[in-house]
Amino acid sequence: MAAIPREAVNSVSRILSSVRSSLDAGSQSHQVSFEDLRRAYLRFEEVRFLFRSRIGPLGRRAERVDFAELENEVRLLVSDDGFMSVVGKIRYRPIGPRGDMDVHGFLHPRLIEGDISVADAIVLLVETLEHLPSHFSLNEDAQDADRGSHSIEQAASRLKRIVPKRQNVAPVQFDIIDGRLVVISQPGNATAADQANVAAARSELTSSGRHIVEELERSNCDKRLLDSFKDLQEKIAANADVVRLGLANIACEFMCDKFHCELPDAVSAMMKAHTLGIGMYVAQFPEWQRFAEQAASVELSAVDIPQITAAVDAVVFNLSARPDVADSDVPRTLLALRQLIENPQAASKKAIFAVWRSLENLVIKVYSYGADFLDKTMTKAIDTGSTVAGKAVIVLMTAALAGALAMTPVASHVSQSAWIAKASDVVRSQIEALGR
Repeated sequence: MAAIPREAVNSVSRILSSVRSSLDAGSQSHQVSFEDLRRAYLRFEEVRFLFRSRIGPLGRRAERVDFAELENEVRLLVSDDGFMSVVGKIRYRPIGPRGDMDVHGFLHPRLIEGDISVADAIVLLVETLEHLPSHFSLNEDAQDADRGSHSIEQAASRLKRIVPKRQNVAPVQFDIIDGRLVVISQPGNATAADQANVAAARSELTSSGRHIVEELERSNCDKRLLDSFKDLQEKIAANADVVRLGLANIACEFMCDKFHCELPDAVSAMMKAHTLGIGMYVAQFPEWQRFAEQAASVELSAVDIPQITAAVDAVVFNLSARPDVADSDVPRTLLALRQLIENPQAASKKAIFAVWRSLENLVIKVYSYGADFLDKTMTKAIDTGSTVAGKAVIVLMTAALAGALAMTPVASHVSQSAWIAKASDVVRSQIEALGR
Protein backbone atom coordinates (compact mmCIF):
# COMPACT_ATOMS: atom_id res chain seq x y z
CA MET A 1 0.00 0.00 0.00
CA ALA A 2 1.41 3.43 -0.97
CA ALA A 3 2.82 5.45 1.90
CA ILE A 4 3.21 9.18 2.42
CA PRO A 5 6.75 10.38 3.34
CA ARG A 6 7.24 11.15 7.01
CA GLU A 7 8.08 14.79 6.27
CA ALA A 8 4.63 15.17 4.69
CA VAL A 9 3.03 13.58 7.75
CA ASN A 10 4.89 16.09 9.92
CA SER A 11 3.77 19.00 7.71
CA VAL A 12 0.09 18.05 8.00
CA SER A 13 0.53 17.49 11.74
CA ARG A 14 2.01 20.99 12.01
CA ILE A 15 -1.07 22.46 10.33
CA LEU A 16 -3.36 20.56 12.69
CA SER A 17 -1.31 21.75 15.67
CA SER A 18 -1.41 25.30 14.34
CA VAL A 19 -5.20 25.19 14.17
CA ARG A 20 -5.38 23.84 17.71
CA SER A 21 -2.98 26.54 18.95
CA SER A 22 -5.06 29.18 17.15
CA LEU A 23 -8.20 27.95 18.88
CA ASP A 24 -6.35 28.10 22.20
CA ALA A 25 -5.50 31.74 21.52
CA GLY A 26 -9.13 32.33 20.48
CA SER A 27 -10.13 32.27 24.14
CA GLN A 28 -8.94 35.90 24.27
CA SER A 29 -11.33 36.93 21.50
CA HIS A 30 -14.41 38.94 22.45
CA GLN A 31 -16.18 37.87 19.25
CA VAL A 32 -16.73 34.27 20.36
CA SER A 33 -18.46 33.01 23.49
CA PHE A 34 -16.51 30.62 25.66
CA GLU A 35 -19.12 27.87 25.27
CA ASP A 36 -19.14 28.13 21.45
CA LEU A 37 -15.35 28.06 21.39
CA ARG A 38 -15.24 25.07 23.74
CA ARG A 39 -17.54 23.05 21.49
CA ALA A 40 -15.55 24.00 18.37
CA TYR A 41 -12.27 23.14 20.08
CA LEU A 42 -13.48 19.72 21.20
CA ARG A 43 -14.93 19.00 17.76
CA PHE A 44 -11.64 19.81 16.03
CA GLU A 45 -9.52 18.07 18.67
CA GLU A 46 -11.45 14.85 18.04
CA VAL A 47 -10.42 14.97 14.37
CA ARG A 48 -6.80 15.77 15.20
CA PHE A 49 -6.61 13.05 17.86
CA LEU A 50 -8.00 10.37 15.53
CA PHE A 51 -5.37 11.22 12.90
CA ARG A 52 -2.54 11.27 15.45
CA SER A 53 -3.69 7.93 16.91
CA ARG A 54 -3.57 6.34 13.45
CA ILE A 55 -0.04 7.46 12.63
CA GLY A 56 1.28 6.89 16.16
CA PRO A 57 3.21 9.20 18.54
CA LEU A 58 6.43 9.02 16.53
CA GLY A 59 4.95 10.28 13.28
CA ARG A 60 5.41 7.12 11.20
CA ARG A 61 4.87 7.16 7.47
CA ALA A 62 1.12 7.19 7.14
CA GLU A 63 -0.65 5.22 4.45
CA ARG A 64 -2.65 7.19 1.92
CA VAL A 65 -5.84 5.77 3.37
CA ASP A 66 -5.02 7.61 6.62
CA PHE A 67 -4.99 10.90 4.74
CA ALA A 68 -8.16 9.99 2.86
CA GLU A 69 -9.93 9.40 6.16
CA LEU A 70 -8.56 12.68 7.55
CA GLU A 71 -9.84 14.47 4.42
CA ASN A 72 -13.34 13.06 4.96
CA GLU A 73 -13.37 14.13 8.60
CA VAL A 74 -12.16 17.65 7.79
CA ARG A 75 -14.81 17.92 5.06
CA LEU A 76 -17.42 17.18 7.73
CA LEU A 77 -16.07 20.12 9.71
CA VAL A 78 -16.38 22.38 6.66
CA SER A 79 -19.98 21.28 6.15
CA ASP A 80 -20.84 22.19 9.76
CA ASP A 81 -22.08 25.78 9.47
CA GLY A 82 -22.07 26.32 13.22
CA PHE A 83 -18.47 25.19 13.58
CA MET A 84 -17.29 27.24 10.60
CA SER A 85 -19.10 30.33 11.88
CA VAL A 86 -17.22 30.16 15.17
CA VAL A 87 -13.75 29.41 13.77
CA GLY A 88 -14.25 32.03 11.06
CA LYS A 89 -13.90 34.68 13.77
CA ILE A 90 -10.52 33.38 14.97
CA ARG A 91 -7.17 34.19 13.41
CA TYR A 92 -5.07 31.27 12.13
CA ARG A 93 -1.52 31.37 13.56
CA PRO A 94 1.08 28.97 12.10
CA ILE A 95 3.47 27.64 14.73
CA GLY A 96 7.12 26.76 14.36
CA PRO A 97 9.70 27.83 11.76
CA ARG A 98 7.83 28.56 8.53
CA GLY A 99 10.80 28.37 6.18
CA ASP A 100 11.02 24.58 6.39
CA MET A 101 7.35 23.89 7.08
CA ASP A 102 6.74 22.16 3.76
CA VAL A 103 9.68 20.12 2.49
CA HIS A 104 7.69 18.59 -0.40
CA GLY A 105 5.91 21.77 -1.52
CA PHE A 106 2.33 20.46 -1.38
CA LEU A 107 0.89 22.80 1.28
CA HIS A 108 -1.03 25.87 0.20
CA PRO A 109 1.26 28.91 0.84
CA ARG A 110 -1.33 30.63 3.02
CA LEU A 111 -1.25 27.69 5.43
CA ILE A 112 2.40 28.54 5.99
CA GLU A 113 2.15 32.33 5.93
CA GLY A 114 -1.02 32.73 8.01
CA ASP A 115 -2.98 36.01 7.88
CA ILE A 116 -6.24 34.11 7.38
CA SER A 117 -9.01 32.81 9.62
CA VAL A 118 -9.09 29.31 11.06
CA ALA A 119 -12.08 28.61 8.81
CA ASP A 120 -10.02 29.58 5.75
CA ALA A 121 -7.18 27.37 6.96
CA ILE A 122 -9.49 24.36 7.31
CA VAL A 123 -10.86 24.85 3.79
CA LEU A 124 -7.30 25.07 2.42
CA LEU A 125 -6.38 21.94 4.38
CA VAL A 126 -9.18 20.05 2.60
CA GLU A 127 -7.80 21.19 -0.78
CA THR A 128 -4.31 20.12 0.28
CA LEU A 129 -5.45 16.67 1.35
CA GLU A 130 -7.48 16.27 -1.83
CA HIS A 131 -4.45 16.77 -4.07
CA LEU A 132 -1.92 15.06 -1.83
CA PRO A 133 -2.14 11.50 -3.33
CA SER A 134 -1.24 12.72 -6.82
CA HIS A 135 1.70 14.70 -5.46
CA PHE A 136 3.71 11.62 -4.51
CA SER A 137 4.77 8.90 -6.91
CA LEU A 138 3.95 5.29 -6.09
CA ASN A 139 7.58 4.25 -6.08
CA GLU A 140 8.75 6.83 -3.52
CA ASP A 141 9.22 4.18 -0.85
CA ALA A 142 11.58 2.28 -3.13
CA GLN A 143 13.53 5.46 -3.82
CA ASP A 144 13.81 6.25 -0.11
CA ALA A 145 14.94 2.69 0.61
CA ASP A 146 17.82 3.03 -1.80
CA ARG A 147 20.64 3.92 0.57
CA GLY A 148 24.37 4.03 0.28
CA SER A 149 24.53 4.08 -3.52
CA HIS A 150 24.46 7.80 -4.34
CA SER A 151 26.77 9.21 -6.97
CA ILE A 152 28.35 12.57 -6.14
CA GLU A 153 25.83 14.31 -8.37
CA GLN A 154 22.90 12.48 -6.76
CA ALA A 155 24.26 13.10 -3.26
CA ALA A 156 24.66 16.85 -3.79
CA SER A 157 21.19 17.16 -5.29
CA ARG A 158 19.56 15.01 -2.59
CA LEU A 159 21.21 16.88 0.27
CA LYS A 160 20.11 20.23 -1.14
CA ARG A 161 16.55 18.93 -1.35
CA ILE A 162 16.46 17.33 2.11
CA VAL A 163 18.42 19.72 4.34
CA PRO A 164 16.45 22.81 5.52
CA LYS A 165 17.39 26.02 3.75
CA ARG A 166 17.72 28.04 6.94
CA GLN A 167 18.89 27.44 10.49
CA ASN A 168 16.39 27.44 13.35
CA VAL A 169 15.69 30.13 15.92
CA ALA A 170 17.95 28.85 18.69
CA PRO A 171 20.60 30.04 21.18
CA VAL A 172 23.36 29.15 18.72
CA GLN A 173 23.69 29.45 14.95
CA PHE A 174 26.76 28.63 12.90
CA ASP A 175 28.66 29.70 9.82
CA ILE A 176 31.69 28.39 7.96
CA ILE A 177 34.22 31.11 7.20
CA ASP A 178 37.44 30.30 5.34
CA GLY A 179 36.80 26.61 5.91
CA ARG A 180 36.32 26.92 9.71
CA LEU A 181 33.09 26.36 11.61
CA VAL A 182 32.28 29.35 13.84
CA VAL A 183 29.51 30.52 16.16
CA ILE A 184 27.82 33.62 14.78
CA SER A 185 26.55 36.56 16.78
CA GLN A 186 22.78 37.04 16.95
CA PRO A 187 21.99 40.41 18.54
CA GLY A 188 18.34 40.93 19.40
CA ASN A 189 16.19 42.54 16.71
CA ALA A 190 13.36 44.45 18.30
CA THR A 191 10.81 46.17 16.10
CA ALA A 192 11.54 49.81 15.23
CA ALA A 193 8.73 50.99 17.50
CA ASP A 194 10.21 49.11 20.49
CA GLN A 195 13.89 49.95 20.06
CA ALA A 196 13.90 52.95 22.39
CA ASN A 197 12.05 51.02 25.10
CA VAL A 198 14.36 48.03 24.66
CA ALA A 199 17.50 50.20 25.00
CA ALA A 200 16.12 51.87 28.13
CA ALA A 201 15.15 48.52 29.65
CA ARG A 202 18.56 47.02 28.93
CA SER A 203 20.28 50.01 30.55
CA GLU A 204 18.08 49.73 33.65
CA LEU A 205 18.59 45.96 33.93
CA THR A 206 22.35 46.36 33.55
CA SER A 207 22.44 48.95 36.33
CA SER A 208 20.17 47.06 38.75
CA GLY A 209 21.98 43.81 38.03
CA ARG A 210 25.32 45.40 38.86
CA HIS A 211 23.96 46.37 42.28
CA ILE A 212 22.73 42.82 42.92
CA VAL A 213 26.13 41.37 41.97
CA GLU A 214 27.72 43.63 44.61
CA GLU A 215 25.21 42.43 47.21
CA LEU A 216 25.86 38.79 46.32
CA GLU A 217 29.62 39.27 46.56
CA ARG A 218 29.18 40.67 50.07
CA SER A 219 26.94 37.78 51.06
CA ASN A 220 27.89 34.22 51.93
CA CYS A 221 25.94 32.71 49.02
CA ASP A 222 26.92 29.66 47.01
CA LYS A 223 29.48 30.49 44.32
CA ARG A 224 27.31 28.78 41.69
CA LEU A 225 24.56 31.32 42.29
CA LEU A 226 26.99 34.24 41.94
CA ASP A 227 28.49 32.77 38.75
CA SER A 228 25.02 32.19 37.28
CA PHE A 229 24.00 35.78 37.97
CA LYS A 230 27.25 37.21 36.61
CA ASP A 231 26.78 35.21 33.41
CA LEU A 232 23.27 36.61 33.11
CA GLN A 233 24.55 40.18 33.52
CA GLU A 234 27.31 39.69 30.97
CA LYS A 235 24.72 38.62 28.40
CA ILE A 236 22.56 41.67 29.09
CA ALA A 237 25.49 44.09 28.91
CA ALA A 238 26.76 42.53 25.67
CA ASN A 239 23.30 42.67 24.05
CA ALA A 240 23.58 38.91 23.52
CA ASP A 241 21.17 36.80 21.51
CA VAL A 242 17.82 37.03 23.28
CA VAL A 243 17.25 33.27 23.19
CA ARG A 244 20.49 32.69 25.08
CA LEU A 245 19.57 35.49 27.46
CA GLY A 246 16.12 34.04 28.06
CA LEU A 247 17.57 30.61 28.82
CA ALA A 248 20.23 32.09 31.10
CA ASN A 249 17.43 33.88 32.93
CA ILE A 250 15.53 30.61 33.42
CA ALA A 251 18.70 28.98 34.77
CA CYS A 252 19.25 31.90 37.11
CA GLU A 253 15.66 31.71 38.38
CA PHE A 254 16.24 28.04 39.19
CA MET A 255 19.43 28.88 41.09
CA CYS A 256 17.65 31.67 43.00
CA ASP A 257 14.93 29.27 44.11
CA LYS A 258 17.49 26.67 45.12
CA PHE A 259 19.66 28.99 47.23
CA HIS A 260 17.17 31.60 48.44
CA CYS A 261 17.59 30.40 52.03
CA GLU A 262 21.24 31.55 51.92
CA LEU A 263 20.28 35.11 51.05
CA PRO A 264 18.84 38.02 52.99
CA ASP A 265 15.16 38.49 52.17
CA ALA A 266 15.85 41.86 50.55
CA VAL A 267 18.48 40.43 48.16
CA SER A 268 16.28 37.45 47.32
CA ALA A 269 13.39 39.79 46.50
CA MET A 270 15.65 41.96 44.31
CA MET A 271 16.82 38.91 42.36
CA LYS A 272 13.28 37.68 41.78
CA ALA A 273 12.22 41.12 40.57
CA HIS A 274 15.29 41.27 38.34
CA THR A 275 14.69 37.90 36.67
CA LEU A 276 11.03 38.85 36.20
CA GLY A 277 12.17 42.06 34.50
CA ILE A 278 14.46 40.14 32.15
CA GLY A 279 11.60 37.78 31.33
CA MET A 280 9.51 40.79 30.32
CA TYR A 281 12.47 42.21 28.38
CA VAL A 282 13.06 39.12 26.19
CA ALA A 283 9.30 38.80 25.60
CA GLN A 284 9.50 41.97 23.46
CA PHE A 285 11.62 40.18 20.86
CA PRO A 286 9.99 38.13 18.05
CA GLU A 287 12.85 35.61 18.22
CA TRP A 288 12.04 34.68 21.82
CA GLN A 289 8.31 34.54 21.08
CA ARG A 290 8.89 32.11 18.19
CA PHE A 291 11.31 30.02 20.21
CA ALA A 292 8.91 29.78 23.16
CA GLU A 293 6.02 28.77 20.86
CA GLN A 294 8.10 26.08 19.19
CA ALA A 295 9.41 24.74 22.51
CA ALA A 296 5.86 24.46 23.83
CA SER A 297 4.71 22.43 20.83
CA VAL A 298 7.65 20.04 20.41
CA GLU A 299 7.53 16.49 21.77
CA LEU A 300 10.79 16.51 23.73
CA SER A 301 11.15 15.52 27.38
CA ALA A 302 13.67 14.48 30.01
CA VAL A 303 13.77 10.93 28.61
CA ASP A 304 15.46 12.34 25.48
CA ILE A 305 18.26 14.05 27.40
CA PRO A 306 20.74 11.11 27.39
CA GLN A 307 20.54 10.87 23.59
CA ILE A 308 20.88 14.64 23.14
CA THR A 309 23.82 14.70 25.54
CA ALA A 310 25.46 11.89 23.57
CA ALA A 311 25.06 13.95 20.39
CA VAL A 312 26.74 16.97 22.00
CA ASP A 313 29.61 14.80 23.25
CA ALA A 314 30.09 13.21 19.83
CA VAL A 315 30.39 16.60 18.09
CA VAL A 316 32.66 18.02 20.78
CA PHE A 317 34.91 14.95 20.68
CA ASN A 318 35.37 15.28 16.92
CA LEU A 319 35.98 19.05 16.89
CA SER A 320 37.88 19.81 20.11
CA ALA A 321 41.23 18.67 18.71
CA ARG A 322 40.72 20.33 15.33
CA PRO A 323 41.03 24.13 15.68
CA ASP A 324 41.97 24.18 12.00
CA VAL A 325 38.37 23.31 11.03
CA ALA A 326 36.36 24.59 14.01
CA ASP A 327 36.83 27.65 16.17
CA SER A 328 37.40 26.77 19.83
CA ASP A 329 34.20 28.63 20.67
CA VAL A 330 32.16 25.90 18.93
CA PRO A 331 32.85 23.01 21.36
CA ARG A 332 32.97 25.44 24.29
CA THR A 333 29.52 26.80 23.46
CA LEU A 334 28.06 23.31 23.00
CA LEU A 335 29.40 22.23 26.38
CA ALA A 336 27.91 25.34 27.99
CA LEU A 337 24.54 24.45 26.47
CA ARG A 338 24.85 20.90 27.73
CA GLN A 339 25.03 22.25 31.28
CA LEU A 340 21.43 23.42 30.90
CA ILE A 341 20.27 19.79 30.80
CA GLU A 342 22.80 18.11 33.09
CA ASN A 343 20.09 17.59 35.69
CA PRO A 344 17.18 15.93 33.82
CA GLN A 345 14.79 16.45 36.74
CA ALA A 346 15.39 20.20 36.73
CA ALA A 347 15.81 20.77 32.99
CA SER A 348 13.00 22.83 31.47
CA LYS A 349 11.40 21.98 28.15
CA LYS A 350 12.84 25.22 26.73
CA ALA A 351 16.36 24.16 27.79
CA ILE A 352 16.03 20.72 26.17
CA PHE A 353 14.65 22.28 23.00
CA ALA A 354 17.45 24.88 22.97
CA VAL A 355 20.20 22.26 22.98
CA TRP A 356 18.37 20.22 20.34
CA ARG A 357 17.82 23.12 17.95
CA SER A 358 21.40 24.35 18.34
CA LEU A 359 22.73 20.89 17.48
CA GLU A 360 20.37 20.74 14.53
CA ASN A 361 21.68 24.12 13.32
CA LEU A 362 25.22 22.75 13.31
CA VAL A 363 24.13 19.74 11.25
CA ILE A 364 22.19 21.98 8.84
CA LYS A 365 25.18 24.25 8.26
CA VAL A 366 27.74 21.48 7.81
CA TYR A 367 25.52 19.28 5.62
CA SER A 368 24.68 22.28 3.40
CA TYR A 369 28.37 23.13 3.16
CA GLY A 370 29.09 19.51 2.31
CA ALA A 371 26.48 19.60 -0.48
CA ASP A 372 28.19 22.66 -1.99
CA PHE A 373 31.53 20.87 -1.72
CA LEU A 374 30.16 17.83 -3.54
CA ASP A 375 28.91 20.15 -6.29
CA LYS A 376 32.43 21.56 -6.71
CA THR A 377 33.87 18.06 -6.72
CA MET A 378 31.43 17.02 -9.43
CA THR A 379 32.44 19.98 -11.63
CA LYS A 380 36.16 19.38 -10.97
CA ALA A 381 36.43 22.79 -9.29
CA ILE A 382 38.27 21.11 -6.40
CA ASP A 383 40.51 18.07 -6.11
CA THR A 384 39.16 16.14 -3.13
CA GLY A 385 42.03 13.73 -2.99
CA SER A 386 44.83 16.20 -2.42
CA THR A 387 43.59 19.56 -1.16
CA VAL A 388 43.53 20.69 2.44
CA ALA A 389 40.03 22.03 1.84
CA GLY A 390 38.76 18.59 0.89
CA LYS A 391 40.19 16.99 4.02
CA ALA A 392 38.75 19.75 6.21
CA VAL A 393 35.29 19.23 4.76
CA ILE A 394 35.49 15.52 5.51
CA VAL A 395 36.43 16.28 9.12
CA LEU A 396 33.47 18.65 9.50
CA MET A 397 31.05 16.24 7.85
CA THR A 398 32.32 13.41 10.04
CA ALA A 399 31.76 15.49 13.20
CA ALA A 400 28.28 16.54 12.13
CA LEU A 401 27.42 12.96 11.15
CA ALA A 402 28.53 11.67 14.57
CA GLY A 403 26.14 14.09 16.25
CA ALA A 404 23.35 13.44 13.76
CA LEU A 405 23.51 9.66 14.23
CA ALA A 406 23.08 10.15 17.98
CA MET A 407 20.17 12.51 17.29
CA THR A 408 18.35 10.18 14.87
CA PRO A 409 16.41 8.11 17.48
CA VAL A 410 14.93 11.33 18.88
CA ALA A 411 14.51 13.11 15.52
CA SER A 412 11.74 10.73 14.45
CA HIS A 413 9.31 12.37 16.89
CA VAL A 414 10.47 15.98 16.63
CA SER A 415 8.50 18.01 14.12
CA GLN A 416 10.57 18.97 11.07
CA SER A 417 13.65 17.03 12.26
CA ALA A 418 12.94 13.75 10.48
CA TRP A 419 15.16 14.91 7.61
CA ILE A 420 18.24 14.17 9.74
CA ALA A 421 18.13 10.40 9.17
CA LYS A 422 17.79 10.64 5.37
CA ALA A 423 20.47 13.30 5.01
CA SER A 424 22.83 11.32 7.25
CA ASP A 425 22.51 8.25 5.04
CA VAL A 426 23.70 10.34 2.09
CA VAL A 427 26.52 11.98 4.05
CA ARG A 428 27.77 8.65 5.42
CA SER A 429 27.96 7.14 1.93
CA GLN A 430 29.90 10.14 0.62
CA ILE A 431 32.36 10.21 3.53
CA GLU A 432 33.11 6.55 2.84
CA ALA A 433 33.56 7.25 -0.88
CA LEU A 434 35.74 10.33 -0.37
CA GLY A 435 37.85 8.57 2.23
CA ARG A 436 38.82 5.78 -0.14
